[in-house]
Amino acid sequence: SCLNKFTSLANKKVLDLGCGQGALSYVLASKGAKVFALDASDAALRQAKELCKGKNIIFRKSTSKKLPFKDGYFDVITLFYVLEHVSDIRGILDESKRILKKGGCLCVEFPPYYSLTGHHLYRFTLLPMQYFPKSFVKWYLLNGKPDSCQAEDLADVPTTPAAAWNTFRTLSRITISRFRRLSKGMKILDEKFIFKYPGFFSVNIGILRDIPVLREVLSLSYFAVMKK
Repeated sequence: SCLNKFTSLANKKVLDLGCGQGALSYVLASKGAKVFALDASDAALRQAKELCKGKNIIFRKSTSKKLPFKDGYFDVITLFYVLEHVSDIRGILDESKRILKKGGCLCVEFPPYYSLTGHHLYRFTLLPMQYFPKSFVKWYLLNGKPDSCQAEDLADVPTTPAAAWNTFRTLSRITISRFRRLSKGMKILDEKFIFKYPGFFSVNIGILRDIPVLREVLSLSYFAVMKK
């Protein structure tokens, strides 16, 4: 709904980059967009295809740093809860800008690493574990158990301590300040600094825009719409 303020989705080419289990792809297609859903995970794509049966969505798997699309192909690109899971943030943002049309929109949401829940371990602890040494986090989660996990585990919904540790240790430490630096050259159309408790409330604390330290800690989710 936030994106609708800036562009219509009907008949637009939209890339759901890092589509995960397909919830956002489903919504985008329901609004009339021609959706391309891309992910590196076979497990995620299987679930996404099942969820999105009958929708106008083309699914692709890609593990390459270079996105398999030509320059200026998309009207809209979404990166929802993806940047915290990739090692080359500059690379994925540069590629997104390359395949985005002039005047197109990049829509991003991610939990800042130093936020209260940026560790992705909320199924196992409410402590801000990213502030502790990794050796302590590993001990806390695994308590001496093996750190191997099934390849099918999805990074954003780890259900076992081993999967949670695997997710935590590979987080990119993305911050709002870093994202702003790396996306320099694009125009910010909208920003939201969201403090939320899923299922109960979600509020945009706009004043955090001008308070660098607090916005990294209290923005449990950061949302931005950028124009190329």
